[in-house]
Amino acid sequence: MTDVVVHWLDNVYLIPNWDVKAFKCKTNQPNHTYIRTPGIVSAMHIIEQIVGSLAAKLGVSHEQLREANFYKDGDKTPFNQVVSPCYITDMWNQMKKSVSFDDRSEEISAFNASNKWTKKAITLTPVRYGCAFWPGTSFLTHVSVNYSDASVAIAHGGVELGQGINTKVVQVAAQALGVSMDNIKIHPTSTSYNANSSTTGGSITSDMNCVAVKKACDILVARMAPFKKDGKEWKEIVTACAKAQVDLHAKYFVVNSEMSPATGGFFNFDVFGAACTEAELDVLTGNYIIRQMNVLYDCGTSISPEIDVGQIEGAVVMGIGLLLHEEVKYDMTTGRMLTNNTWKYHVPMNSDIPENFQVDLLRGHPNKAVHYGNKITAEPPFLLAESAVESISRCVYEFRRENGNTDVFIADAPFTVEKIHLACAVDAKKFIVQ
Repeated sequence: MTDVVVHWLDNVYLIPNWDVKAFKCKTNQPNHTYIRTPGIVSAMHIIEQIVGSLAAKLGVSHEQLREANFYKDGDKTPFNQVVSPCYITDMWNQMKKSVSFDDRSEEISAFNASNKWTKKAITLTPVRYGCAFWPGTSFLTHVSVNYSDASVAIAHGGVELGQGINTKVVQVAAQALGVSMDNIKIHPTSTSYNANSSTTGGSITSDMNCVAVKKACDILVARMAPFKKDGKEWKEIVTACAKAQVDLHAKYFVVNSEMSPATGGFFNFDVFGAACTEAELDVLTGNYIIRQMNVLYDCGTSISPEIDVGQIEGAVVMGIGLLLHEEVKYDMTTGRMLTNNTWKYHVPMNSDIPENFQVDLLRGHPNKAVHYGNKITAEPPFLLAESAVESISRCVYEFRRENGNTDVFIADAPFTVEKIHLACAVDAKKFIVQ
């Protein structure tokens, strides 16, 4: 996991004087289960806390410092990975304009000046997520056309976890075969039909299985080609194939090396994103409301825009849970977990979703590194939740600054309500009415 943290630690920033040493530590806590962006979200939080601390020390805005250090197209990472194409500056400027960032910043400054115990902040946060089709990854897919009713049956090698893989696979097959989506059925993944398929994870499963399905469909299309005459409908073509006893079953075994050209680096391509978040903080309690969040996401040419937008929304809210709520506590004497139920372990609820939540997909930039021109949407948007942490932290900073406290503080994740309140360092003497 230390390798993961180091490889993603730079985020969108060109840092020439890069010297990072990662150490593995043995603790007295049990191992935790990986779920989404393991290690990567930690790297993102670390670098953004560093940037925020530097901005406070230098007396410049966080956005100004970030923008001045963005990667540009053709720059190299500390691991000699070429960052190209690089859209972060264009996305950043597009986001600033679309959300009226400068005007809203002025309005918020006026609000803060006239409110002692309630503070607002608006922040812009950039994301770069390197995507890799991991060595050894493979998936076996079967596509069958039934003689009797011309229906299509697909057994792909991924597991539907709510990420929409089944829908994307059906869309790809429908387009490749020229049939209605209603005519296609997905069968559950099994070790019998889909032997030697890799783990569903890493955000690459949907893409790889879509390619496998397309390749299998291409085999079937080639076999059926001699029977596509005189404008025959799909069912008529299948009937003709049945009479000729054409094999209408095809399989394809897709492997990582055929998914994207080798880049000579750790990643096959980059995914970029930008989030603008406005938060309002009650200093006296540490409670907050995320008033608005806008996301601009580099999705390439989406296979299924509705699914991808849903994935982005869900990942952001899940990230808000991790970074702002879900604190694991142990008894320091016995080691027993104290946060072992929903009374004590707080997952994000409906009130944690931004009141105004808008997601836009970057247009006109297909991903030339993969077959369909799309980019993954499972894990990268999880990192955009950092924008919520940044906005709440800025609220805390504004209160501290107004009260003469300019010391740098770290928003230790999860930045819970308790930690937020303590970070405000409210002086009880301020409660005295004279």
